[in-house]
Amino acid sequence: MKTLFFILTLLMSTPLYAQELLIATTLSTDATAHIIEQWQKAHPDISVKTLNRTSTSIERLVNSPFSGKIDLIISSSPMLLSHLKTNNMLSPITTIPDESQQLVPNILRQYAAAFAISGSGVLSNKEYLSQHQLPIPQNWQDLTLPDYYGMLSISTPSRSDTTHIMIESLLQEFGWQKGWQMIMEIGGNIGTISSRSFGVVDKINSDLSIIGITIDNYAIVNNNEKLVFHRFPHNIPIPTFITVLAQSQHKDSAQQFVQYLLSPAGQLAVSHPNTGKYPVIQLGDELSNYYEQAEFINTEHIHYDTLLKRQELVRQLFDIAITFRLEQLKDTWKLLHDKEKKLGKQLDEVRQLLTKMPIDEDQSLHYPNNNQDLDLYTEYQINAIEWKNFFQNQNQMAMKQLENL
Repeated sequence: MKTLFFILTLLMSTPLYAQELLIATTLSTDATAHIIEQWQKAHPDISVKTLNRTSTSIERLVNSPFSGKIDLIISSSPMLLSHLKTNNMLSPITTIPDESQQLVPNILRQYAAAFAISGSGVLSNKEYLSQHQLPIPQNWQDLTLPDYYGMLSISTPSRSDTTHIMIESLLQEFGWQKGWQMIMEIGGNIGTISSRSFGVVDKINSDLSIIGITIDNYAIVNNNEKLVFHRFPHNIPIPTFITVLAQSQHKDSAQQFVQYLLSPAGQLAVSHPNTGKYPVIQLGDELSNYYEQAEFINTEHIHYDTLLKRQELVRQLFDIAITFRLEQLKDTWKLLHDKEKKLGKQLDEVRQLLTKMPIDEDQSLHYPNNNQDLDLYTEYQINAIEWKNFFQNQNQMAMKQLENL
């Protein structure tokens, strides 16, 4: 609440003129700096300021009495924007090219434009791994290797919608059961959990972590020569969306900014190495990342209906299964890996206990997704207790089997 009060006080005390736009964004400052700089050169009469916050904080601000202070939202979170659309908080965008609109979830069509895309992958400290004669991870499966115990950094889906999209893409690629098996095993290697996706890169830069799961634009703009980034082989494009708020006091200027981002000049600004993103409009082949972008654009997209349908479920399960019991999870997997190494074989029965989920894929597609409803919120509270007990019991059974070996 103190943070919200500070933001609202700042907005009230900062004079906003007819030709000044305020953008609330979940992106880091570096991700938008070059684009805004190029806009200012072309439109010196309309200044742009950004307010960098989490999606939860932005949604709280938009639903406050001061929402009219904010003109635009830039975010990679379809969850945030779909909530706002459902509550009639978004204004239609005048013209959106097909290349942009095809990247937008059905619920947001005509209300949001995709102006950039990113990929996801693994950022690693290659210098450290080389010194310790460890391979550089390049995919999700690699991250389950016991040698990476305590080296991984990730942000939680409940705080980072970008991480949420990466986790959901894993579940869609491998299936609910196999996907969660990998996530739980990867959880045993996690050393730190960051509150923001770009915080993962910060931790690796600061030598607080060795390996991080992140999107490419935070990794690519990094100039640390001892680090290396590998995109996941099945690399779904993660669009960056822009939308105009219904209560914006400067809708014409806001629409003008959106059209700039979708114009050749705006897309050229997006393609600059300082942003680390790809534009959604096909580039000319004289630009360095033309072929990489062309292949990326044609990659299969995430199934948005599934993502949005079970968004609350995935967040809750990740936190209850991993975030809130990380130390226990790490200890148990460490003991399992030590036993397997000593015995020279994989202990499948113990692994099944540690990776079993309290809900199956069919149930995941019919899970209540709106905790603002009192009955559904009460149901969530009951489920949270049941799931906490479930994982605790599974862990106890696994520990008992390991101790008897």
